[in-house]
Amino acid sequence: MNGRSIVRVLIGTSILVVAVWFMMRGVDLSAMFDILKHADLVIAASCIPLVIGSHLMRAIRWRTLLRPTNHVTHLSTAFNSVMIGYAANTIVPRSGELIRPWVFARREGMPVATAMSSVLVERVIDVLTLLLAIALVMVLAPDGSPRSSLASRPRWLPHVWHYPSDSWSLCFHSSYSHHSALPLCTASFVRCSAVLPRSSRRSSPPFVKG
Repeated sequence: MNGRSIVRVLIGTSILVVAVWFMMRGVDLSAMFDILKHADLVIAASCIPLVIGSHLMRAIRWRTLLRPTNHVTHLSTAFNSVMIGYAANTIVPRSGELIRPWVFARREGMPVATAMSSVLVERVIDVLTLLLAIALVMVLAPDGSPRSSLASRPRWLPHVWHYPSDSWSLCFHSSYSHHSALPLCTASFVRCSAVLPRSSRRSSPPFVKG
C-alpha cells in the first residue's frame, strides 16, 4: 500500500468516524440497547438483505436510465455511488442527491450534467411511484379506519414495498429511457449557466464536463 492509498484510508476512516459521531450524538444509548433487547432479532436480521436489495435495485434502474447516453457504466460503481449518497445524507440531509451523481460521473468518466440530469428524471419517477402508493392506500383504506387491513400490516411490509416500487420504476425507465427526457434535462442543466453571473458561468463548463 503506497502513501496515497494510506492517506485515502485515513481520510475515509476519519469521515466514517465523524459521520457515526454526528449520527449518534443525540441518541440515548441506554434506551437504544433496551429497545434492541426487546426487538425481534429474526425480523430485524431478515430486513437487512431486503434493504440492501432495494439499494441494489436503485443502482440497476439508474444504469438503465443512463443506457441511452452510450456511456459504459458498471453496477458496482452505481451501487457504491448510491451508498455514498446515503452516507452523505447522514451528515447533511439531501446532500447525497448532489454527491451521488458527482461521484458516479467522476468514476465513470461521463459529464456531471448527464449524471445530475438522470437523478432529476429519477426523482420524477419516484414522485409518480409515491402517487401510486397514495392512490392504493386511498382505495384500500378510504375511511382511514384502524380496522383496515393496512393498519395491521406486518412490520416487514414497508421494506418489501421497496421491491414493487423500484421494480415499477425500473420498468418505467426501460420503456421510456430511449426518449428525450434525459437529453432534455441535460440540455436544460447546461443552458442554466447562461443566466448565472459571469463568475459562476466560468465554472460551469468544467462542472458539466466532470
